[in-house]
Amino acid sequence: NYFYQSIPPESLDEFIDDTLLLSIDLVTDGFADTGKVEFQYIYGIPPDTIIDPRGAQPYGTSITIPRGTHSRVSHYNLYSYFRYHPEPPPGKVLLGARVGVFVKANAQNSGRLFIDNLRLDVVSPYNDYSRFENYDTLKNWTLVSGNGVRFVYGQFSDGGGNETGILYDSIIVDTTKPARKIASPQSGQTINGEIKITGWAYDYADPEQHFKLYELKYMKNNDPEQNWYGVYPDSISYTPKYPSLPPRTLGGWDTREVTEHHGNGWYYLKLAVIDSANNYQDTIISVYINNPDAPEGEISGFSNYLYGLSAGSEIYIGEFGTGKIYRYDYNHQLVDTFNLIDSMGIGFPVAMRFDKTGKIWIANIISQTINRFSNQGNFEFRFGGNLSLPSGIAFDSAGNIWVSDRLHHKIKKFNPSGNLLFEFGTKGSNYGEIDRPVGIAINKERIYIADSKNERISVFDTSGNFIGVIGDSTGLLFPFGLVIDSTGCLFVSDFLGNRIIEFDSDGNQLLVIDSILDSPSGLALSLDERTLYVSDTRHKRVLAFVVRDEPPDSAGGGPMGEEVQIMRPFLFEKIYPNPAKGILKIRFNSPNERKVTIKLYDVTGRLVQEQWLKVKIGMNEVLIKSKTLSAGVYFVQLETEGCKKTEKAIFLR
Repeated sequence: NYFYQSIPPESLDEFIDDTLLLSIDLVTDGFADTGKVEFQYIYGIPPDTIIDPRGAQPYGTSITIPRGTHSRVSHYNLYSYFRYHPEPPPGKVLLGARVGVFVKANAQNSGRLFIDNLRLDVVSPYNDYSRFENYDTLKNWTLVSGNGVRFVYGQFSDGGGNETGILYDSIIVDTTKPARKIASPQSGQTINGEIKITGWAYDYADPEQHFKLYELKYMKNNDPEQNWYGVYPDSISYTPKYPSLPPRTLGGWDTREVTEHHGNGWYYLKLAVIDSANNYQDTIISVYINNPDAPEGEISGFSNYLYGLSAGSEIYIGEFGTGKIYRYDYNHQLVDTFNLIDSMGIGFPVAMRFDKTGKIWIANIISQTINRFSNQGNFEFRFGGNLSLPSGIAFDSAGNIWVSDRLHHKIKKFNPSGNLLFEFGTKGSNYGEIDRPVGIAINKERIYIADSKNERISVFDTSGNFIGVIGDSTGLLFPFGLVIDSTGCLFVSDFLGNRIIEFDSDGNQLLVIDSILDSPSGLALSLDERTLYVSDTRHKRVLAFVVRDEPPDSAGGGPMGEEVQIMRPFLFEKIYPNPAKGILKIRFNSPNERKVTIKLYDVTGRLVQEQWLKVKIGMNEVLIKSKTLSAGVYFVQLETEGCKKTEKAIFLR
């Protein structure tokens, strides 16, 4: 016994390897037979067209008809989906297909079948598919593995068989944590004023669709309450920032607001990134905020103005008018002196620099010469010729000497024997031109020039090609001395602006030292680059400022190393999702193994849950299950030695 519908092969050609759905409305009344609902492939040799319906045929899918009585009306209550993939035997071709109800003929059979709506639908090769079932507010779905966007489809039907249109929504499957990096400032740096925080924050899996937000927050490192505050004025952004050179601005930070409310000192700066699947990733560095930046110490007692300054194993200070060079140790105790004197008399040591062999080279603008001394102050060698107010000295990695020739508006390169190798520079105010260069500094293949008359720092490569400018928007009045550290951060003395400005390697302002200086000129960094020394010219002294330091809780790597994930104190990171349905997660960071108590209170203050647990070093996550709790507002309290934190949470049913 059978009931079927034939399908010509050309009707199925475009659906090869697609998913097809076979479905039927079927009611049984005392059915005791063996029956199936099937999709069958029909193979043969043309021009064969007549196939015995009762013969065994290969099938794509087969549904066994249940025995007994099933009289409940249910829309498409029998269904099965399958891959349409005909495979004709050798020598045969696909003649067609059929769908139908097939019952095995048997004298013992009994009962009745009522059938309607026998259907064959194309679903697609990728979607799982289900049929109408009893309505519920929740539905479990099994999604295809892997990251990406999934679409869930739904349709509704009433008891009379009336159907809605197909509804759908997208689900983002993303198990990859987002990427984050703070490029500037660097851990261990001293900062003040208003700075730019640069770096990147984006989602690995799908940068365009999966990114949610990033936050910039700070916390004082010894705050017992561990309160994180949003960076002002740019604490949150919903726009991803991708890696680039130079790094992009994540946000501005007015550190004066921090000093006003919490004082100067060490602070954690956190960049936290969340994607659309609520994957979370953060990075934390330590910075020292100092508004205004006060000196750590000073060297004074000089009779004349000070200009030239350099630091190696000791600090060397040049005095105008006497031509005397003073040697001080790092405890600011005088070691010795020597004189810069030549055939023209007393010299004017305007610039000084150590080479990599420990020799000190001094620019004398009286005799227009460059002079080399041992580190004990013994004269060894000088060269000059066609120099007019040589005002800056720097060394490249090959040991060549670069000199700023101020009144010739040139930068000149000499070998250690004083032979001119190369020069560049054109007087003017346009970009790529310079006017009265003073201090110079070299970092790899870049030359930074204190372009004094143009009130900016001009940057060239070592072949004399113009690259760009720094500081033209900071109001420099007369850039004089330059010194650059091993990370590429540049310190500039503004002689007429009475200040020192530090720029990061991308030209963003990090630090300003002002209000106590009068015509600062020479600059030098200690060997560990922790301390910046400044010739406070008209005050006839040298001031020392801490510009780098090891964070008090650093995991190591040194203040000049790459950004490191510091060993944090016990930090209550976050609770999520909030509001929560079913499970609430609590995330916190512990510097060691310890005991933690988690308590849950309702709005009346009644303790409704309490957990004691021993946590591991690093990031921990604890689950609170809400199955036994009523919907409403609760308070989660996390308590451990030296820390107690309470957060509000909302539970839904």
